[in-house]
Amino acid sequence: MRRRELEVTDPQKIEEIIDSCEVLRIGLRDGERIYIVPMSFGYDKQTKCFYCHCATEGRKLDLIKQTGYAAFELDCGNKIRSAETACGFSTSYQSIIGEGDICIVQDLNEKKHAMALLMQQYSDRGDWDIPEKAFARFAVIKLSVHSLSAKAHD
Repeated sequence: MRRRELEVTDPQKIEEIIDSCEVLRIGLRDGERIYIVPMSFGYDKQTKCFYCHCATEGRKLDLIKQTGYAAFELDCGNKIRSAETACGFSTSYQSIIGEGDICIVQDLNEKKHAMALLMQQYSDRGDWDIPEKAFARFAVIKLSVHSLSAKAHD
């Protein structure tokens, strides 16, 4: 990280940033190109895994099956800070980038856990009743974090 004074290393602060974010962007390798997709997510603080849900087929799932690897990015608190000169402008933000293994979850109990985390992220409730038959209509993706770095510029 080039700007060490902006680095966030406190695990609690990193979790607060994750809790404040609304979108997880996943980058997947597609041959010589990168495919980036924004996703709703839930985060398991114990296992350091992100969970997302999506359609049961498509480019994203094909790439996950092919590579089993992804990079990711989250950001929040973005605000332009104006100044009297063009070079004086700045941006306030909090961001996280990282990488890890990615797979499609097959286990029904893990899918239920993932959806509880996802609903907790967006509703502050993790106790929603999701009918078991609904789980056949969507896929759940698990991104196991290997490394991440966080920055905050307030």
